[in-house]
Amino acid sequence: VLVLAGGDGDDREAIRRSVDELGGIGDRVVFTGRVDDGARSWLLHHAAALAYPSLDEGFGFPLLDAMQAGVPVVASTAGSIPEVAGDAALLCPATDVAALAQNLHLAITSPSVRSSLVAAGRQQRDHPIGNELVGLEPPTGRGRRQDQECGQQHGGETHIAILLKLD
Repeated sequence: VLVLAGGDGDDREAIRRSVDELGGIGDRVVFTGRVDDGARSWLLHHAAALAYPSLDEGFGFPLLDAMQAGVPVVASTAGSIPEVAGDAALLCPATDVAALAQNLHLAITSPSVRSSLVAAGRQQRDHPIGNELVGLEPPTGRGRRQDQECGQQHGGETHIAILLKLD
């Protein structure tokens, strides 16, 4: 399941049209809208990977949140993302769809790549900057769906794509 979390952006309709064009698998894409910290934590702690193909990112808090949750990260090379991610993410230009797909495939299907990213994520999140900024608590109410509206995280909108593990 692909979960797209975050408030509506300027491109939401284009994204919805693209999902509709997927045909029979479009029902495996979930748009959550804004999520509160508890729902975000639950999503990250149940994720197979975090996809963060941002075109313009100020800092990259979602990457640190994913690292805190032990989730492999696939992200773009925009803004400060390479510095925030360090060696703890598979990076590619946000507009390179083939590279993004290949990186997601590796992060999800290769045990060695996955464990390497998670281990590097632990080190990166423990870096003095990451350690001070990440405050992701372990999830509560496992298995319970949370559809609550929330305020803005870290002073602005955060849009993340999460590939959920289906147990």
